Amino acid sequence: MQGLMNRALSLLLVMLAANSAVRAQATPVVVLGRVRTADSALPVAQAAVLQHGVVISLDRARAEAAAREPGAIVLRVPDGGIAMPGIVESHAHLLALGRARRELDLSTAPSLEAALQLVRERAAALPAGAPLLGRGWNQELWPEKVFPSGTALDAAAPGRLVLLSRVDGHAIWVNSAVLQQAKISSATPSPSGGEIVLAADGTPTGVLVDNAMALVDGIGNSTGSTVRDFFEAERSCFEQGITTFVDAGESIARLNELSGLYAAGKAKLRVCAMIGVDNSSTLDEVLARAPAPSLYGDRVSVRMAKLYADGSLGSRGAWLLQPYSDRPGHSGFPVLEPRFLRDALRRLITAGWQVCVHCIGDRAVRETLDSLEAALVGLSPAAASAARPRIEHAQHIAAADFARFKRLGIIPSMQPCHASSDGPWVEARLGAARANSGAYAWRTLLDSGCRIPCGTDAPVELLSPWRNFHAAVTRQTASGVPFTPAQCMTRAETLLGITAWGAHAVQRERTIGMLRPGMAADLIVLDRDPLRCAQAALPGVRVLHTVIAGEVVHSAQD
Repeated sequence: MQGLMNRALSLLLVMLAANSAVRAQATPVVVLGRVRTADSALPVAQAAVLQHGVVISLDRARAEAAAREPGAIVLRVPDGGIAMPGIVESHAHLLALGRARRELDLSTAPSLEAALQLVRERAAALPAGAPLLGRGWNQELWPEKVFPSGTALDAAAPGRLVLLSRVDGHAIWVNSAVLQQAKISSATPSPSGGEIVLAADGTPTGVLVDNAMALVDGIGNSTGSTVRDFFEAERSCFEQGITTFVDAGESIARLNELSGLYAAGKAKLRVCAMIGVDNSSTLDEVLARAPAPSLYGDRVSVRMAKLYADGSLGSRGAWLLQPYSDRPGHSGFPVLEPRFLRDALRRLITAGWQVCVHCIGDRAVRETLDSLEAALVGLSPAAASAARPRIEHAQHIAAADFARFKRLGIIPSMQPCHASSDGPWVEARLGAARANSGAYAWRTLLDSGCRIPCGTDAPVELLSPWRNFHAAVTRQTASGVPFTPAQCMTRAETLLGITAWGAHAVQRERTIGMLRPGMAADLIVLDRDPLRCAQAALPGVRVLHTVIAGEVVHSAQD
């Protein structure tokens, strides 16, 4: 009975959302100049007319006439520039992106000592006793290339709690005060799906990996505002030309906090949210609600569920078929117990949810493919086709498993910038043979018939579609040396990866991702054409205007 009541409430919320939808802007927005549509039927147009939230026309004569109407907003594409569909950011973390702006950023620290110096400086600026929160450290960028210790934090920031998330979010570095408050000692066992990293003498170092991070949940909680974090993230998105944001794992409670902004018409970014499922309780909570494909005037979609098969390669939590080359005897571990994951996927797909599974290592990928194949058995061809399960990251795939993505209709949701960032150390983790054959293998997947939606995983990486675009077509590391360049994407593929393929991956290809009369008026104007400009100029693409649902939400200042 409770389940039926919850489903009824979900349906009521959908109806209320439709009635509180943001009114589409009646003022016409006219774009004059070259337009890339991402539509194979008309790849390039010379103008666009946007009104009432949709694309009205791509005809130049009609656009010139509309530009003469009183009150029309005219956006001119500069010479060498281009207009194109608004970007679909296919995998990033919305509120974490806003929150990262107020936490200590350690992503640029080139050494352990440099990271500790940033901690000292932040500690000196904080009120006495206030917790010090930060993120972004990466031991692979340090000469030491080893996990840090909590005792170093004790000296750098005495008298306060210190909690610093690793760049990938799959490990946390804490000081002794946090370990003591969490009652973590040499006698504390590592939880399933996680690791309490120990020193040679068996004492905790202060680094907790994957599920072990839950041991310090609630300690030093930030009092930052969810609403403030959202608007910080939304502004950043519009500056980068992002009009649709796939939020890769959010709680129902946080989504409820944001719903008021959309109901009041204050939030404009399109958000396709994945609800995080990490245990039986959250699974039941998701299954008690109906998927909501379109809320608040088509600004919000809540139809995806996010689960974790493993951790990250950088933290050696990724689950591998063979041990790590730089840690013999260790193959990572599953974050969710495989039997639970298989059952959860079956139940979610049957209930109409689109499932998205975080998989980094080749064993995690294989186990998830096996589970998805079992979950799809018995579905009608139409239902199986509509399911569109996603594997998030798919960073390392065994040779025998590539063809299964296309055969099963599973979408590899990938982040090109990860290959550029991780390239310098991937071979150390996997060895040359595995790194060269199955790591970040976009070309192999594309050639097998897959479409790859491209995201940045911000704030793990920078929220820059253009840096991401450059990574996709070059795979260049920071030193300028490409990592396995045979796996590069073409520019045309990458353009689709940040537009039409991203829309397909969230089941929105009929409304967003391309410019066609009747589809959503989500458009950006750029200072250069990413399909024509010099390769080295790609990271510097400048967004001049961002339009969402026919409203200009961002214009760059001269």
